[in-house]
Amino acid sequence: MDERLKEIIEEYISDFKQKRELDFIVKSSIPIVWFGDIEKYLASPKKVVTVGLNPSFNEFSEKRIHIHCEDLCAGKLYCALNNYFKINPYRSYFNHFNKILEVQNATYNVALGNKSTAIHIDVFSSIATDPTWGKLSKIQQNEINQFGLFKKLLDYLSPNVILISIAKQTILDIFHLETNDLIYKKHSSNGPELEIYKQNNRLIIYGRNRKGSPFSVENEIIDNAKEFLTNKYEQNDKIIIYEQSQIKNPFLVNGDITNNVQSFSTKEKKKETKKNVYPFDGGEFLGKIGAVWFVSYCYFRNINSTHRNWQNISTANYRISIYNRTEQYHKFWLQKVLQMNDINLEKNTIGLQSEKIKKMAMELLGKLR
Repeated sequence: MDERLKEIIEEYISDFKQKRELDFIVKSSIPIVWFGDIEKYLASPKKVVTVGLNPSFNEFSEKRIHIHCEDLCAGKLYCALNNYFKINPYRSYFNHFNKILEVQNATYNVALGNKSTAIHIDVFSSIATDPTWGKLSKIQQNEINQFGLFKKLLDYLSPNVILISIAKQTILDIFHLETNDLIYKKHSSNGPELEIYKQNNRLIIYGRNRKGSPFSVENEIIDNAKEFLTNKYEQNDKIIIYEQSQIKNPFLVNGDITNNVQSFSTKEKKKETKKNVYPFDGGEFLGKIGAVWFVSYCYFRNINSTHRNWQNISTANYRISIYNRTEQYHKFWLQKVLQMNDINLEKNTIGLQSEKIKKMAMELLGKLR
């Protein structure tokens, strides 16, 4: 374990210890920063990661990870996580990835030495919850959100291939995917089944999730994707196969625009030319100053005069003038910030992570009551 990875693990542990007493955190749990043998992963010819939302409470319903929550330290956690697939993995979940892992000649099973060793990570939190992530309230999700740490971990892992089976729009937002990143897709009448994106030298493969089961698509779809990746893709990485040939516009299904990269790309282009206009009272003003800048400056004015992130922008004086004449909206805006998409908040240019932004907003709401 190198110093950089040790630092990341220690950040996850420190964050977990601050939140472990929340009533929706699984008792006697630990932060699962990753699942699988990271040493074998880093030594693999192809680096493949699978991605979920946060660990299942089923990880702690029986003995799967051999470390006590009171013994948490980077070294012990590192060893326990590396041994996860060697002992008693949660097979009813992870087995769903096996078919798509085979496409990449990868496996979680380190005993299969002729294949790359894959590991699993979670995008929103390393903390297991009961109920599951999707049933938590927005406030609860915000309380344990670790998206900033996920970005650090992903940067360290530097995977060649990401296999992910969560809400498609979330994927588009996380990786800032655009229309021309899409190189392959298979849609059914129910919407996207499997899509492959190429971003720089990385493949991001999305598969439909059905009732919590990742990559729940027909074997034929997986086989077709494998054929594409092993044959046509290697010859021409810009080939796109559209399985619904009757559709003139490949981004239209049954006449409706799907949750797709085209709509995402259009929104991104709009952001380049004008500020956000939020669809609520005073939203036109908040769009001019930015939700993150507003929280930062409001925090400076009301709680901590040494907080200065709001200054990291050339138009601060202009924004202050709008802030000063919109006081009637401030508490309402803070409430709206708590409901905003974490990934979009992370896109700010003043150096604040979404978790910090929402903590500041909650603190301000308590102060301004």
